[in-house]
Amino acid sequence: MLSESDQLLVRAAREAAERAYAPYSMCFTGAAVRSIRELIYVGASLESASYGLTLCAEMNALAAANQAGEYQFLEAIAVVGPKLSLPCGRCRQLILECAQISERDIDVISCSLDLEQITKAKISSLLPQ
Repeated sequence: MLSESDQLLVRAAREAAERAYAPYSMCFTGAAVRSIRELIYVGASLESASYGLTLCAEMNALAAANQAGEYQFLEAIAVVGPKLSLPCGRCRQLILECAQISERDIDVISCSLDLEQITKAKISSLLPQ
């Protein structure tokens, strides 16, 4: 069972997924990060025909938090996509580096869009996978 704060984070990520641009993969993904000050920043996936230029939802949410000066205060991230959406390796690395800066083992909440599948793990356990 997710806390009320985590449920709010998941809802923000789900709303962000509605704004994703994913015409190639059809994997409309949203992410939301939460700081220790309870501030939430969102991001949505942004695809390109050149796959290497694609921006993940997690990366966009982390960039929004960074721009707001909250990057070093993050404690959790939620990712919502069509299926159970776990961050890719590149995003896991960014989340881990954020965790190292903040000295917090960031919670990663991964969900399917219908919220039927939800997992919660620490980034320190996800990155090696």
